[in-house]
Amino acid sequence: MPPWRTPVWPTELELQSDVGPSDWILPQLLPTVISGGDGTPVGGIVPMGFPAYVRVLHPAGTGGREPPVRWREMAAANGRTYHPLMQWEQIREPDPEALGLGRISDPSTGTLEPEQCQVLYAALEGWTSTPGACWIGIWSGFGSLYAPSGRSASIARFQRPGHDEERADAELDALVASWEEAAEAVKRAPGFHHPGREYLLAKGPCSAICLLGEPPLHVTPSLVWPEDHAWVVGSEIDFDSTLVAGSRQCVDALLREERLETVEVGSDDRLDYGGDVINPPVERR
Repeated sequence: MPPWRTPVWPTELELQSDVGPSDWILPQLLPTVISGGDGTPVGGIVPMGFPAYVRVLHPAGTGGREPPVRWREMAAANGRTYHPLMQWEQIREPDPEALGLGRISDPSTGTLEPEQCQVLYAALEGWTSTPGACWIGIWSGFGSLYAPSGRSASIARFQRPGHDEERADAELDALVASWEEAAEAVKRAPGFHHPGREYLLAKGPCSAICLLGEPPLHVTPSLVWPEDHAWVVGSEIDFDSTLVAGSRQCVDALLREERLETVEVGSDDRLDYGGDVINPPVERR
């Protein structure tokens, strides 16, 4: 099998021409720094009015080595305080290499790692009565949604060991054709607007959401909610954590999920850089 999806756009997820099902979210969002508010609260990313909220922390990278670095480890190594509103930039100081693992890459922003994505949505399936019908908001600024021009991509980039040139050439042709078809559908699809952001709307089962993260798209949906509005997931493109609004029982289940690093937050809590008032910035000499 090639190391990418063909077709590029998952057939299980259907782009929508009617974005009306997203209308309920915007009136329930708090102002954010994007629209002139005082910082970025949790309720500016996922809607207000839910019983509980949880923050899923994206892990830091270790150059491909496993396991990835958790925020708790980094905070402990630097003598910083681990708390729900901490910011990675502040707990990685004063020594970004304090764990003795060499250079550690910062957590991904706006992107859930594949394993995280699978664990999160598998857990959330049990907390909705409509797991087969989820609405998926996709930030329209992801460059991978738009196909490369013709065959500008190198065959070597997509070739796997053992592929002969003719086979690799045919596979690249199929990839580019599928990618261009998906890009045309994306360009035709209407978007819905939140402050400073535009999203496409798709629909499909919870079990298919993470397929968007496979190559070559590598896309994490920015907003996801099931038909029954039991919960909402928000992966703001500039944040290194994902937010979930849901019932008390749903959030408690996520807090117990050991494969995710989670902390409970409130809807009014600030998650921008200025929100961490416990760990002051460290001035480097």
